[in-house]
Formats: sequence, C-alpha cells, structure tokens
Amino acid sequence: MIKIIFSFVLVSFFGQINAQSELDSLRKVAKILMMTDRDAYFKVSDKVIDLLKKNKNDSLLALYYLSRSMMHQIGKEYNKALNYNDSVIYLKKTPIELLNRAELGKAEMMWKLNYPMKNVFALLENAKKTAFERNDSVQLSSIYFRYSSIYMEKGNFLEAIKAMKMASTIRPKILYYPKLIDFSKLSKLFLLINDLDKAEFYYKKSREMAVVAKYKLVNKQLAVLGSFIEKRKGNYLKADSLLNIALDSYRKSKSKSDVFSTLVLLLGLGFEQGDKTKIEKYLKLTNSNIKFAKDEGMKAKYFLLRAKLNLDKKDFISTENDLKFAKEIIEQIHNLPYDIEYIKTLTELEKEKKNFAKSLLLNEKYHLLKDSLNRFQSQQIIFDIEEKYQAKEKQKHIELLEAKNALFETKINQEKLQKYLILGGAGVSLLFLFFLGITYYKVKEKNKLIEKTLRQKDYLLKEIHHRVKNNLQLITSLLNLQSKYIKDDKAKEVSMDGKNRVRAMSLIHQFLYQKEDLVNMELGEYFDKLIKELFEAYKVSEKRVAVLFDIERIEIDVDRVIPLGLIFNELITNILKYAFPDDRKGKIEISLKKVSNDIVFTVNDNGVGVENFNDMERDNSFGFTLIEALLQKWNGEFEIYAENGTKAKISIPFGVKVI
Repeated sequence: MIKIIFSFVLVSFFGQINAQSELDSLRKVAKILMMTDRDAYFKVSDKVIDLLKKNKNDSLLALYYLSRSMMHQIGKEYNKALNYNDSVIYLKKTPIELLNRAELGKAEMMWKLNYPMKNVFALLENAKKTAFERNDSVQLSSIYFRYSSIYMEKGNFLEAIKAMKMASTIRPKILYYPKLIDFSKLSKLFLLINDLDKAEFYYKKSREMAVVAKYKLVNKQLAVLGSFIEKRKGNYLKADSLLNIALDSYRKSKSKSDVFSTLVLLLGLGFEQGDKTKIEKYLKLTNSNIKFAKDEGMKAKYFLLRAKLNLDKKDFISTENDLKFAKEIIEQIHNLPYDIEYIKTLTELEKEKKNFAKSLLLNEKYHLLKDSLNRFQSQQIIFDIEEKYQAKEKQKHIELLEAKNALFETKINQEKLQKYLILGGAGVSLLFLFFLGITYYKVKEKNKLIEKTLRQKDYLLKEIHHRVKNNLQLITSLLNLQSKYIKDDKAKEVSMDGKNRVRAMSLIHQFLYQKEDLVNMELGEYFDKLIKELFEAYKVSEKRVAVLFDIERIEIDVDRVIPLGLIFNELITNILKYAFPDDRKGKIEISLKKVSNDIVFTVNDNGVGVENFNDMERDNSFGFTLIEALLQKWNGEFEIYAENGTKAKISIPFGVKVI
C-alpha cells in the first residue's frame, strides 16, 4: 500500500514538471510565432490557453486573451478581438490593470464595429475613473489616445487635438515609442486643420526621437508624414523623395497594404504636379495592388483620384462609378477632408454635364465644409491663447513662491550672520572670508538673475511678435470669410486690399519672432516673401511678370519696417492691378540703397505707364494718401513719373526716427 502511494506521488510530481515544461516551451514558441507566422501562432496559443485553463492561472490567461485580441485587431477581425476582451472581463481573478486594459480594448472594438457611441464612451469613462483611482499614467494616456482617435474619425479635430495633448503630457517619458506616436498623431491632426507650423513642429519632435532610437519608423510612417508636410509647403520633389523612401521600405518588409497606400499618395502627388508620366505609372501600379488595400481612407482617396482623372477625360460614367465607391467608404469612415474632396469633384462633374443648378447647390455645400475646417483653425488659435495664458499664470505663481522662499532664506542667513559676529574677535578672519564668499555668491546670483531676466525679455518679445502675427492672420481669415458674401466688385477689391495690408504687417512679425535679432530686420528676404504672396493673391505668374531685386544689406528697426512694408505693398499692388492688363508680359525692378544719409527706395515697371500723373487727383486714391501720410513722419519724399512704364521713388533720411 505504501509503495502504491509513493509511486502515485512520484508520477504526479513528474507529471506536474512535464506539464510546466510543456507550457514554458509552448509560450516561447508562441512568442516567436507572434512576429513571424500569424496562423501558426493561433494554433500554439490555443494549446497554451487550454493548459492555463487546466492550471486555473487567471493572470497569465488574461494576458494571453489580450494578446489574441491584439492579433485579431491587427488583422481587422474586430468581432473576434471583442470576444477575447470579454473573456478577460469574465475571468474571476483578473488583475485590475489587465481588467482595465480589456475594458479599453472592448470600447475600441465596439467603436470599430459601430456600436452606439454612448456605450463606447461609458466603457472609456469607467476605464478612466479606474485609472485615476490607481494613479496609472500609462493607462490614462492610452485612454486619452483612444478619445482622440474617436474624435478624429467623427471630424471633431479640435477635441481630438485636446485629447491627444493630454495623452502626450500624461504618458511617461520612458515610454519612448508610444510618445513618438503621440507626436506624429498631433502632427497629422494639425495638418488636417491647416496649421502647418504646429504640424511641422510635432513632426520634427517625433522624427528626432525615432532617429535617436533607430526606429524603422523613420523610413516608413514618418517618411509619409514628412511628405504631407513638404507637399503642403510646395516642395513636391522632396515630398516625392520621401514617399519613394517609404515605398522601398514597405516593399522590403512585404507590407502589401502599406505599399498600396504609398502608391496612392504618389499618384495624388503626380496629379498635383500635373505630371502625366507619373500619373500613368502610378495608376497602373495602384490598379494592380488594390486587392491588398486595408486602409479605408486610402481606398477612398484612390477612387477620388480615379474620378478626377476620368473627369478630365470627359468619361462621365466612369467618374460617377468611382465617386459612388468613394462615397460608400467616406460615409463609413466619416473623414471630413475626403468628404470635402468628394463634394468638390461631384460639383465639377455636374458643371461639366451642364447641370448648373445642381452644381451651384453642391458648390455651396463645398464652401460650408471648407469653412468648418477654417473654424477649427480659429478655435485652435483661441485655445492656444487660453492655454498660454494659464501657463503664464501658473509660472507667475511659481515665481512668487520662489521669491517668498528666497526672502525667507535671506532672513535666516542674516540671523546666522549676526550670531557669528557676536562670537568675537577670535573668529574675525573666518567671518571675513565667509563674508567674501557670501558677497561673491550674491553677485553671482544677481548676475544669473540679470541673465534670466534678459532671456525672459527676449522670450516675451518673441512671444509678442508671434501673438501679433497670429492675431493678424486671424483677421486675414475673417476677411477671407467675409469677402465670400460680398457681391459688389468694388467692395471685394477694397476688402482684398485691406487683407493684403494686414498680410504685409503679419509677415514682419513672423520674420521677427523667427530671427535672433528682435529689433532690427534685413529687408531682402521680407520683400521677396511679400511679393510672392501678392502675386498669388492677384493670380499673376512670375513667368509673365519677372521681378528683379537690387537690395543692399541694410538693417532697419521695426518702427521703420512696418510703414516701409505698407508702402511697398501699395506700390506692388498698384502695379499688379493696372500696369500689365490683358495678360501683358513685363518686369518689375526693385531697388533699396543707402545714398549719403538717405535710404532711396525705387520701384520700376515697364507696364502701360501713367500719363499726366501730375494732373491726377491724388485725394481719390487711398493707397497714395496712405503712402504720403506714412512718409510725413520721416520727412520723406515721394515721386512717381512715367519712364518706359512707371517709376516710383521714395527718399527717407536715414538718421530720422519715427515719432
């Protein structure tokens, strides 16, 4: 009997060892297969799950359920992923952090499967509450990330940005890769509301992190993101180069879905460049790779591009079919930019088909959708101003507390010094050395304070220039919106002139906050940028009207630059409006030189010229009245006369300051 019991114990013991050994081996195999062979991973993980159920190891079982959910989510098998999240929730002894992850995953799958949003938000709020109670910053950042994704898909870009900023702020710095993804997503969101400065700022932050960590992301997703930014800046060659880097990388990793998406982006870039060779090349490649498409947004973009190409060929039936496919996808993914592009293409189709009434209605809808994007940008500007104000108020509070602490420490030091002095003549030498040390320390601290004050002054001055520039750009946007409702041509012209004057001042503040010297400014780069914007505003090609600069390097203080910029704006505007009618070609020569003690600024054009200018009633021209009013502050002189076109000459005493 004793022998039988002993044998049973030995069999059970070695059986448990063998079972544990088998489980450990299967887990190692599953870990390898997860990254290499999806189907084989599912088979092995099923065996691991069966063994864990027998051992009643709920903690490890919950982890495997979550891993299975993640793998099904990557394969866009959302129902299966949802079931595995539910399995974690129904376990009796699931650790709270894994339960929290399961609720978060379930909310995401329900959102993907179009469950009622109130149910999705209820799960997210419950997960957020638990994460707050546990002070779990990792979980909280993941929750805000998902809020951002939902708002982004619903087209509420401002709320998406707010949630994404919360996620990136809360997420611990040691989570390098997720933080990098946060910044890249913020860059995408700011691109969607046409805030190129912030989009580029967050793109650079994410790229710097990826380069330091040597992530392959640099040559994949971040290369694609960089191409969007370069394309928006008009750098098509650089955008094309970045997309081809991404394409090569995706081909090497055999990521066929991403290959298709990148080909669609290259097709769109070729379309924007008007390069027929590229369009034909990438159209063939996208057509042959459409079967690998998984990104619904890219599929919608593909059909929209095909619709445009067929519309150019006057193939209305194919255009309608492509737009139909695009519409079905856009209605599912709720992508506002694609919706705008769809309405725009449909408007052009109805116009080509001579359905002018329908085209007009669609055009109104298109402008309403475009205005909604502008509204997001305006709201973001207001949000930024409030955010900066709150940050400054917090900083003031911190500085006040630091000042109180410093005062308290100073009083303590003074009391100590008095005690040391009472000790008598025996410690005079020691006290003298101590006094020198204290004096040196205070002088050093004062120098640091002065340096800090100077840095703060420079920062505040830059901030002022930046804020003035933003406010002026907001005014320009408001004028743009208002001008759409103006019917009278003369009133439109006046509105456009006003917008250009605001732009001229805005550019100055933009240059100043980007430069190291916050007081003086070199004019060559400023004039070049301003004239390009005026050419764009009046739809004048630089191939038709050439611009020649002869500008000396003269640094001028901001008080002079603003009036001089306005004068330059008035002269160039007048030339673009009247000097070259009926698409006449010509040139403009711009010169700025220091002659003796004067700044001499001339603008020549070889246009139709002005006859009997001296007989003209200047009072009827607001532009010339503005020029003369600005020059009065400097005792400047303004001459304009016919000379193979028109020549305007302005002389300003260099030593005279603006009052």
